[in-house]
Amino acid sequence: EAQQKSAYDSLLHRLRKEGLASVLQADPGGVLNINVPFAGKFAERPQLVQFLRQEVLQRREDIRAIHLFVVDVEDLFADRPGSGDPEIIIHYRVQDGRVPLPAAQLL
Repeated sequence: EAQQKSAYDSLLHRLRKEGLASVLQADPGGVLNINVPFAGKFAERPQLVQFLRQEVLQRREDIRAIHLFVVDVEDLFADRPGSGDPEIIIHYRVQDGRVPLPAAQLL
């Protein structure tokens, strides 16, 4: 688990360095929709929420909320924890690839 956390931290560092947050486009209502397929237990939730708060919501006035659509073929989400952030909403779904993911600005 520590190795997975370190790898995800490296990914987020690279996204930060490359300026991902500056090119994201919210929907017309100011909501950034992000799909998280094959999420498993979604162990990276705390890291992703912190990244989105710091790099997107605190820097982009045009993005007022973020919706994460977290999907896996099995319900491994335990108690389906929220984000702990009122502007980042997590929607959990159990579905396979036959059902299309919702429209999103980032996958």
